[in-house]
Amino acid sequence: MARDEFFRDIRRAVSFMAPRVEADSPFTDVAYIERMLRGTDLWLAQCVVGAFRPEDFPELDNGTREGLAQAVKEFLDIARTVSPKEPAKLDQRDAAVRPFLHIVQVVQGLVRDDWMRASTNLLGEAEGWAKEEGWPTKRYAKEVTEDFIGKYKQERLVFSAEAQQLALVPVGRFVPGTDGAFDLAVMPAYDSVMVVRQRDRWFLHPLPEEDGRQNWSKETFVDTSLKLARLP
Repeated sequence: MARDEFFRDIRRAVSFMAPRVEADSPFTDVAYIERMLRGTDLWLAQCVVGAFRPEDFPELDNGTREGLAQAVKEFLDIARTVSPKEPAKLDQRDAAVRPFLHIVQVVQGLVRDDWMRASTNLLGEAEGWAKEEGWPTKRYAKEVTEDFIGKYKQERLVFSAEAQQLALVPVGRFVPGTDGAFDLAVMPAYDSVMVVRQRDRWFLHPLPEEDGRQNWSKETFVDTSLKLARLP
């Protein structure tokens, strides 16, 4: 999807000039990003916003979507003036900072909100299925810090099956090869399997002796939890 490509390109551009950039205000350290932006020009390229399509953002209100499209246009107009054979000039970098920061903040907010919705739904499903099995459950807050979307609070689900304590624990939104991941683990040994997101679907990775990932469902959740609880 062009939208996913656009998100990846923006995140990659941010990584060119900062090892960690936190999310939309109050998460974004604008002064720090501005200093880094003025020291390099790898982020100032037409390809950074090449995948943008306004129609890929139906969830945004008209004003926000139009503001994002305008920022992309302003950034692209400046990027087109940069010679491919020499570094960007300081005035070009300065002019591009404002629209680029606007793009980054909108994208950070979208990625963060999408991840929170998806992970909240996952936890809710697991909690509901555990309760249907008669397994006691409890949630605990967990603080997560990630590149690009910064620091946020997520929950972990702790539940009991066959006298063993298990937990569904967030790993993060940016896990290589996924669109987010959790660990499903037996405590305290922390033998675990990964629960990974691919686009809008969740999958359970297999136990070491099993082959192939499984679709996330009540059946696979209960079966995997019992297998983890029965590990020697």
